[in-house]
Amino acid sequence: MTGKTVRIGLLGAGFVVEFNLQVLKDVSGNEAALVYSRSEASAQKFSWRWEPVRL
Repeated sequence: MTGKTVRIGLLGAGFVVEFNLQVLKDVSGNEAALVYSRSEASAQKFSWRWEPVRL
């Protein structure tokens, strides 16, 4: 799969997603294409920590 970007969708903006993004940021060729959160406040906080989300 050389040269291709894997687009990842994440559900939630809490601890588990944070943990997974910490791991994925060290792996080349992926991009968090979508992150969903039920709470707008959590989504805002998450986006401030992970912008840009391209990993």
